[in-house]
Amino acid sequence: MKYVIAGLLAILTVFSCYKSITDYVTTDSAYYKYTKEASSLEERDLYLDAAETYKKASDSTDDEKKKYDAALKTVSCYASLNSEDYFEDYCKEVINNFPNKMDCYLKLISYYQETEKYSELVPLLDKAEEQFPKEESLKEARLNVEKSCKEVRCDFNTIKPWFNDYTIASIMSIRDEDRDKINLKEIDEADGVIAPKAEETTEASEGAVDVYSEDEGEMDEEFLIIGPSATINVDGLYCQNVLFADSPNEFLVFDDNGEWKVINNYGYELENNKDVKFEEIGIMNEGFAWAKVDGKYKFINSHMYVSKQDFEDAGSIDNGYAYVKKNGKFALFSLEKMKESTKYEFEDIKADEYKRCFVENAFFGKKGGGYSLFNEKGKQISKDVYTDAKPFASGQPAAVKVGDKWGFAGYDGKIYIEPEYEDAQSFANGYAAVKVNGKWGYINRYNEMVVEPIYKDTKGFNSYGAAFVQGDDDLWDVIWMYTIQYR
Repeated sequence: MKYVIAGLLAILTVFSCYKSITDYVTTDSAYYKYTKEASSLEERDLYLDAAETYKKASDSTDDEKKKYDAALKTVSCYASLNSEDYFEDYCKEVINNFPNKMDCYLKLISYYQETEKYSELVPLLDKAEEQFPKEESLKEARLNVEKSCKEVRCDFNTIKPWFNDYTIASIMSIRDEDRDKINLKEIDEADGVIAPKAEETTEASEGAVDVYSEDEGEMDEEFLIIGPSATINVDGLYCQNVLFADSPNEFLVFDDNGEWKVINNYGYELENNKDVKFEEIGIMNEGFAWAKVDGKYKFINSHMYVSKQDFEDAGSIDNGYAYVKKNGKFALFSLEKMKESTKYEFEDIKADEYKRCFVENAFFGKKGGGYSLFNEKGKQISKDVYTDAKPFASGQPAAVKVGDKWGFAGYDGKIYIEPEYEDAQSFANGYAAVKVNGKWGYINRYNEMVVEPIYKDTKGFNSYGAAFVQGDDDLWDVIWMYTIQYR
């Protein structure tokens, strides 16, 4: 009996092996049959039929290498067919099916570069770099995209730095003598910045802005609040000064009567304090702003009520802290405790154009002739000392000066990019402005020049990819960085 059982087992084993071999041969035969047929079609320039047949070959096998080889030949046929939709869609399909293979990433990246489809290119680059972080060709592709940034004409006379992705611009003059309108239609079409609507006249082109008084023939100053979703045209009554309040649709303004007040984007008055004569006011951030009253600096809240503390100088609140000054010395001031968090021991504290100094729990303070990094309690973060410094604009390296050259340092105080520039601005959204031979351009995090230094002045990039640049005519235009805009 045991011999019978052993014999049956042997027969089953042989049958199983035979079945496996015949299945493999059958599958393999189908693959070679389809690839041979597809190759013949391809030689006759019948690329659509060839592509469909290569697909059948890919589907007929379980061998990953053969499946992938047939898929690549399908992509090649679609490329020869000059069918953008077929090519693009199938490349995406191959990338999804074979995420660890680079070929179709590179083919699709190259195609998007040639067709300037940056909205598709940038997310694909991000995905590819995450999958292949050491691939040099991907870094080169990103650099090419960075250098392809678009400049859009705006003709702004003045521009403030970005504040929570908003800024304030003014138009006071025209660039060409024979033009009485400035056309901002291109801004209207660009993502993230929308131009104000022009009054309907027979002479004005669509998207144009009137920049002078037709009755008197004199130029007016017109303020524009530019943000991610809209541009607000601020009423001319408030043309002396416009500042940000906490809400994107609320603004601190200084009117022609010499009074400060809070208005909304429709010009309606929301808050004032007629009992106090404000000489100056800073931006309203985190519910507070600095204000100058009777030659002394104080803090005011969103209702414009004035604090009791007096200072020789004070900065804007950011991340819960601001700088203050007494008896010629600086300290850090806590919004939560409404008192100083450090001693008055600093000769200087670096602040930006909005007088903000504290980002990511660090500020640059000066002691004994040099600037170092300190935390909110006044404890020195690192022993590194710089000739000069500029405050952090984000969680990225800040501009620091060593000797007579500017470079960049991180939050640990260590040098991130060696000092080599005449001047520099701190990194924001992956890019920093640098000055070379008297002109400004932009570098990326690898210290590669992505916008050539041809500008008189520059501002940083916001999170939507826009940065303002000043030409030799002193007017400001905008640059769009696709790697930020479409990330």
